[in-house]
Amino acid sequence: MTATATPPPDAPAEPLPASVTAVVGLLVLFEVTSGFLQVGLAPLLPDLADHLGMGSAALSWVVSVQLLAAAVCVPLFGRLGDLYGHRRMLRVALALIAAGT
Repeated sequence: MTATATPPPDAPAEPLPASVTAVVGLLVLFEVTSGFLQVGLAPLLPDLADHLGMGSAALSWVVSVQLLAAAVCVPLFGRLGDLYGHRRMLRVALALIAAGT
């Protein structure tokens, strides 16, 4: 029989830098805020239509524009990230989200 070698014990992981933790925390905050905004929009649609005097066809564009913007911006920011750096484009996207919110 042949002896099997045991793998060396794992080295303790080093803690993440504070900047990485701050960016991850900011991303989580934006995602939670975005989720609340998207979930909170659906119950408000009938009141929004009454207030603005919109028909159901025009009201459907409120939801469709949000999805259309995401479908355009995701590949666009991916390509711009390849050209100019993903960190820079992440910062730009976060600033745009913060300004829009």
